[in-house]
Amino acid sequence: MQSAMQSVTHNLPLFIQKPAIAFIGQECYTTLIYNVELRSTHCVKYAISKALGLGIVVFGSIMKVPQILNIVNGRSARGISLSMYTLEVMAYTISLAYAVRSRLPVSTYGENLSLTVQNMVILLLVIAYSPDARTGRVDPAAHSNKITIAAALMGIGSLALATPAVIPASTLTLLQAATIPISLASKVPQMVELYKDKSRGQLSSIVVFAQLLGTIARVFTTMTETDDKLLLYGFGLATLFNAAIAAQVVYYWNGDKALAEQKKRDGEKIGLHSTSSGVAPSFEPFTSSGLIGAALSNPVGAAAAGVTASSLGALLWWRYFRRIPTAEHITPSILRYRKVLVGRVITVGDADGFRFHHTPGPPFLRDWLHPWPPRTKRKRSSVGRSKLVQETISVRIAGVDAPESAHFGKPAQPFSKEAKQFLTSMVQSPSSPDNLAPPKKTFFGSNSNSHTTSNVHEVSSKLVWLCPSHIDQYKRLVATPYVWNAPYVFGKTNVSLAMVKQGLATVYRAAGADYGKATWWAKVWRKSTTGLNALERAESKARRQKVGMWSLGRKFESPEEYKRRMKGE
Repeated sequence: MQSAMQSVTHNLPLFIQKPAIAFIGQECYTTLIYNVELRSTHCVKYAISKALGLGIVVFGSIMKVPQILNIVNGRSARGISLSMYTLEVMAYTISLAYAVRSRLPVSTYGENLSLTVQNMVILLLVIAYSPDARTGRVDPAAHSNKITIAAALMGIGSLALATPAVIPASTLTLLQAATIPISLASKVPQMVELYKDKSRGQLSSIVVFAQLLGTIARVFTTMTETDDKLLLYGFGLATLFNAAIAAQVVYYWNGDKALAEQKKRDGEKIGLHSTSSGVAPSFEPFTSSGLIGAALSNPVGAAAAGVTASSLGALLWWRYFRRIPTAEHITPSILRYRKVLVGRVITVGDADGFRFHHTPGPPFLRDWLHPWPPRTKRKRSSVGRSKLVQETISVRIAGVDAPESAHFGKPAQPFSKEAKQFLTSMVQSPSSPDNLAPPKKTFFGSNSNSHTTSNVHEVSSKLVWLCPSHIDQYKRLVATPYVWNAPYVFGKTNVSLAMVKQGLATVYRAAGADYGKATWWAKVWRKSTTGLNALERAESKARRQKVGMWSLGRKFESPEEYKRRMKGE
């Protein structure tokens, strides 16, 4: 199937190739289109982001046209909040100027220009079709002065934001940060308006749901193509508030019909003038009123629910799902709440330590959410090493002491090479030896069974679970690693215990030792609270059977004794 498709993609005409390359770049064009390699996580994610960005830009150019037509055809702005659109115009204009002056990719903000103009038009229409405070009549000509002043203020403000000499970059960054509360505050008046009228009025449901989908898509494109936290937080919170307004629109879906029926009944009883009091008639909403429905229909309740949900989500993410880049980012509170860290081993430095890339999140999505960090092929490359240090956690295996490798001119201990090879086989897949080669990503993760044409091995696809203990004096995370090996029915394998059983490590008894938690059967049968008893039994058995280091007999020297001897020399 792939070869058949390649016969087509290898012969695409230039008028298709050039726009595609300009759209997703040469690398992803070669991977996705030319080679039809659809398992590349990076390129698939990037192409989806670009497509979403283009779709938002195209759809954004007409997204609020239905709202404009609703106002013009109905000659009324009932149900539309003037305060909301005033604040929205401010937020959109500032965000547009910030994105343009920051030279962000157009696909991350392209629709902002058309949406800013459309919001300005809607703002002027709301002013024009607002009823007179004294007569209650709608007369656009009577508001001509207000329309002129509003248009002039919007034009002057836009020019000022676009001019660095008037508003410097530092001030614009502060204004962009201020757009987050401004954008959220702009939603509250619309919630209040919906709650007061108990109907949608001239508010376009198409626009409401389009805005919700647009902000959701913008969260994805911002995460994929930029690293701008201000934009990400703004779009994320706007999504929650847009969802609250969408829920109100659904709740008051039949509000206009109920309002018309109520007016008709009131007109039959006491005349049509009875509805001019401004009191909203009672009616049954879209669904039966309940405690949750009533709370969400109330603007204060909807806002409180949105803030509460976002706060709880942020708290849960911060405590349990946030990626930890290095050991220096691990605080006592993280050690208190994060009992297990899941990820993959990038490199094995020696027989009792490795570099660990933390990939939290749902299974099958971990590598997609947290792709491997960029690395170079040569270990001595300063750029590659710095990236590796910045994106991985240095781990010291808890509870054991393995033979020392040769370093700083000191000779290696016997069995140090075998111990490192065994550790590598435990925590990394067979096709991923200790190297800094860039991984070949697939849609489901790192593909460890294939090799590149340059004979570069892939980074490990094997998941490793860490039970963290503390940070040692060398700023390494002391943790007990676990892996899940066949036949899988016996649970995860304790890597520290496995090394001791093979005679490739001894029990670490110096200061700062940690042995992890005892297994449930050790707690029941042996009343153990830590894994120390299991490690000591495994060490005694390995000594009796003379496996690994213990086969040296009288020449045996423990890693602790070796380090003391080297220190004395």
